[in-house]
Amino acid sequence: MLRVPGVEIYNILCPLFWDKLEDFFDAVHSVQRLPQPLTVVRDPEDNKILESALVAEADYLISSDRDLLILESYDEVEIVTPEVFWNKYSDSKGGGWQEWVGQIMNM
Repeated sequence: MLRVPGVEIYNILCPLFWDKLEDFFDAVHSVQRLPQPLTVVRDPEDNKILESALVAEADYLISSDRDLLILESYDEVEIVTPEVFWNKYSDSKGGGWQEWVGQIMNM
């Protein structure tokens, strides 16, 4: 069983659970690299993450990586810790983590 406080309980062996999980992953897509790789932070792997956020036109890049967090934002992407993101999400949507998980499970 998958148990998330305030959200329906799903038996992971249930076909409905797998259908919802498949729907979620169907919504995920890969992004292409930028024509000119970034060299914004010292770690090339961090630059790849930042590139992905830019190409995907993400609003947020959620990370605990200090090299990324020190930027605070890059182009139109706000770089925040998971805690900061959940606080913002909770403030704007009213339910935070539980609501977000509920939305994913109800896709």
